[in-house]
Amino acid sequence: MSLSIALSNALSGLQTSQSVIQVISNNVTNANTEGYTRKSADPVSRAILGVGQGVSASDISRVVDERLILNLRSTQSAEGSAKALNHYYNEIIDQFGSLSNNNSLGANLSNLTTKLQSLAAAPESAVHRLDVINNAVVVAKKLNELSARVQTLRSEADKEIADKTSVINGELKKIADLNVQIETARAKREPTGELEDFRDQAINKVSKLVDIRYFTRSSGAVIVTLSDGRTLADTRASTLSHATAAALSPDISYPGVGIAPILLNGTDVTSTIQSGELKGLIDARDSVLPNIQAEIDNLSQVLRDQINLLHNSGSGLPPANTLTGTRTFADPTTDAITTSAGVRIAVTDAAGKFVAHYDLPAGTYTIAQIEAAIDTNLAGFASAASSAGGPLAISALAPGNGIALVDLGTQNVLHTDGATTYSGFSNYFGLNDFFVTPGKVQGGSTTALSALIKVRSDIVANPARLSRGSLDATLTPIPVAGDTAIALGDASVIQAIADKFIEPLSFGAAGGLQLTTATLSGYASEILAVNAVAASQAETEMESKIALSQELSYRNQSLSGVNVDEELQNLVIYENAYNATARIVQVVSDLFEVLTNLGR
Repeated sequence: MSLSIALSNALSGLQTSQSVIQVISNNVTNANTEGYTRKSADPVSRAILGVGQGVSASDISRVVDERLILNLRSTQSAEGSAKALNHYYNEIIDQFGSLSNNNSLGANLSNLTTKLQSLAAAPESAVHRLDVINNAVVVAKKLNELSARVQTLRSEADKEIADKTSVINGELKKIADLNVQIETARAKREPTGELEDFRDQAINKVSKLVDIRYFTRSSGAVIVTLSDGRTLADTRASTLSHATAAALSPDISYPGVGIAPILLNGTDVTSTIQSGELKGLIDARDSVLPNIQAEIDNLSQVLRDQINLLHNSGSGLPPANTLTGTRTFADPTTDAITTSAGVRIAVTDAAGKFVAHYDLPAGTYTIAQIEAAIDTNLAGFASAASSAGGPLAISALAPGNGIALVDLGTQNVLHTDGATTYSGFSNYFGLNDFFVTPGKVQGGSTTALSALIKVRSDIVANPARLSRGSLDATLTPIPVAGDTAIALGDASVIQAIADKFIEPLSFGAAGGLQLTTATLSGYASEILAVNAVAASQAETEMESKIALSQELSYRNQSLSGVNVDEELQNLVIYENAYNATARIVQVVSDLFEVLTNLGR
């Protein structure tokens, strides 16, 4: 080996050691930099025609395990979805209150049951009547609040979806820009490790928000796609968009009307998103929260219909001067019903004595015919009114008198559609409803009932109008003016209402609850229980994903993170190598000097 070759080899060693030391120093400097991965540039032996020609440093590369990173991103995507769901479950469970909470919906219904039982024992107690009304108002307001909170949370989730799509767009732009820079750097044979770190950080952020797939081209560019293969980022970024709804209500849904889809370059991709925080937000907005809304709407419907049926069978004392129905009719002159039993329509005085009455026989009538029959047979005492698009109303002509009704047998009313049957004449028209849901009546849509339900305003203003007993239905002898129409102390209706609250009732399938039989308060507790279980499962899932994510992050950090002690050890090794190689250079230099002096 000639001295020139020896010198060349030694110089290559100096250059290689210097390059490796530079990489090591950069690693140590960035030991605490988030997203930085350890870089490596190992010495590689050089040979020409089988003869050693020194050493060179390999290209600077990142120390990463792509399979581990893939698993980590997938886990973090699932973690993001679980976290979003857990947040919204916790929010709604806090609103419901615990099973032992005195302010929970179930507790409110139990309190109302107790007050009804007390009134049934003392039906003329003004204090007990007021207690019943106040507690019924509390129940209705609790349902209103729950419905409002569900829709507020849906609106929050919808807004978060729009915010997250904006974040994703920003990261996709970074990925596309970095792809271009990496391709350019590779073409120039320049290091790309730092650029790849920055790109990985952007990909990590996207993967937490939405499930993605990706692959690397030979040029170094990473192509990021949705799970269905639609491209999110290449050397150019696609755009996700979502228009936030101005406000959400129970009848607004996706897919449906009122909620905009998530668009990728104008194409709806909402249903293709399977994981990530975005998926959790979508599920909360379109599934979890609407299910809870459906459950409380179901409770509201059974509460309204069961209690109104009984309340319509009775009367307050004194009765209301005017009873206005809640069911409307498009054309009273053609809309017809059929009754299976007669109904007594009475005018009473403030003491509950008959002033006049009319027994409408069973039969088929248009609404206008019923109105005319009342006007004719109670002329001078009462009048009825109806109009296109309006309800039936019956009024006592004298200000001090009131209107009371009672069925004279088992009453089934065939609706104007000719197919649906309702129990009770007054109940069908909604003349003496206790709970009202403006714009929605028995047999109609149950959507948003919990947002609308309230105690009838004139009953709240005058608790005496709360039905406690019923109008006398005696046929033999026919009652006459001055006879007792509504007996003082009659508690038959209020007792029936109180009993209804402790009776197992049938609840149709709604939300996450299947067809079931339960008391009103029991069903409220079931709503809380089933959602508490779901919330617990969501929390367990979240904790599981967090634990797995932390484990994978630790493993990834152990591999790709900078261990300062290890880097310093390597630094010492290459410093020694540098010094040793420098010694060789010195020796070769001395030999050259000796050879040069030989010729003198």
